[in-house]
Amino acid sequence: MQLLQLVFLGPGGERVALLSTYMLPLVRADAGDATLWRNAASTRFWEKDVWTIPIHYEDHWMLATIDIPRSRVAYFDSFAREHPWKGHIQDVMQLTARLLNIAADKGHRIVHAQRAWAVYPTTQHISTTHTTAAYGYWPSSRQFCMGMT
Repeated sequence: MQLLQLVFLGPGGERVALLSTYMLPLVRADAGDATLWRNAASTRFWEKDVWTIPIHYEDHWMLATIDIPRSRVAYFDSFAREHPWKGHIQDVMQLTARLLNIAADKGHRIVHAQRAWAVYPTTQHISTTHTTAAYGYWPSSRQFCMGMT
């Protein structure tokens, strides 16, 4: 989490809400709106264009980067596996919808495209033989989050 905070510090970083990896287990457990709000409100996500969720899966990490205004979600898998992230799409989309609704109920207006969400992996063609492959994601993730791509 600290590495992600460092990546998103600096110009444009104020546009990114770094949500806890704990948010997806809360969604899976059907936690109430008050619980989701309590765990996300400190990020002031309703003021941010991009929400980032680190996801721990088995023995590695994935990252979901949600571009709210453009209605798109990018997934990064540190092992460049295609299948594991697909199992998280429903949870990420459910969390996104619930946070949008909770924010609206609290009087916060979030502007987002009223269209189908586009979801895509960012690492389908990265070689998994090099552990340094993941490091190439940080600059591209920052560019994605800051609206440069």
